[in-house]
Amino acid sequence: MSVSLHACAKWLGAEFSGQDAPFVGVSIDARVLKAGEVFVALPGSNSHGIAFVAQAKSRGAVAVLSDVPTNDLPCLLVPDV
Repeated sequence: MSVSLHACAKWLGAEFSGQDAPFVGVSIDARVLKAGEVFVALPGSNSHGIAFVAQAKSRGAVAVLSDVPTNDLPCLLVPDV
């Protein structure tokens, strides 16, 4: 089952930018992300997940969920991931 990014943004109260698309899951690890998933860019003490958006995109991510805006993929922007 897939859900649209726009619908997910409404459920989360997220600011959405980019083109709407369906997605089939989420991943917090760009190394194992599957095509069609949303990459969740978690903030960390040593680095921020936003640094791995290019890797997630190359693996087929359809969007990123983050507290930092990006133009690399459609973005679901939330104040606290």
